[in-house]
Amino acid sequence: MSPIISLRKRLGLWALGLGLLMAVPAFAADLIDDIDGAYAARELRRTQFDLRMAQHEDSAEMHFLGDLFVLTDDVSLLNTNVGRWFKTDGASGLHAADYRERMNELRVRLEEMETPERVRSVRDLLLESLVLQNAFVNDWYEAIEAGQPFESQLTNEYAYHEGLHRSHRLILKAYAELRALFPEIGESSHRAFLDHLRGMDLK
Repeated sequence: MSPIISLRKRLGLWALGLGLLMAVPAFAADLIDDIDGAYAARELRRTQFDLRMAQHEDSAEMHFLGDLFVLTDDVSLLNTNVGRWFKTDGASGLHAADYRERMNELRVRLEEMETPERVRSVRDLLLESLVLQNAFVNDWYEAIEAGQPFESQLTNEYAYHEGLHRSHRLILKAYAELRALFPEIGESSHRAFLDHLRGMDLK
């Protein structure tokens, strides 16, 4: 999947920008505030999920998916903007402290979403993914605040962060489950499943 910015490039940018970032208070500046802009910034394909294309399916499940993909778009906006904040040494995008607060709000929103039994496992996979993404960004920020290189938060010499990769795997698993649950929904809807979930991925 397309990264917001490659991890190796991130490491170099963060190392160069530690002094500036430590001095920046929590604020949002020069944000991408629409989902089309977020997808374009990351060069991702966007296929919007359309309830009208799934009328033969269970309506409660389809309305859950409609609400879910509105939420994944909100996650995509957050991830795109926090990526810009790190990439630009705090000159634009969403401050990591604000990101963490808003991500927690999205996690609660997803947790409280009315969820039909058959799709609860999908919701739970994505809940765990959001927790891991928030922890990943928290590690970036804590390293910066401590005046340390981000490498101090990685688990090996190949720039591997468990939260980032586990989150990615959970998103892929959620997509596989959606395809298995709704095999007859149509290729366009399957493409929408994939694009929405790719949009919320950090990897």
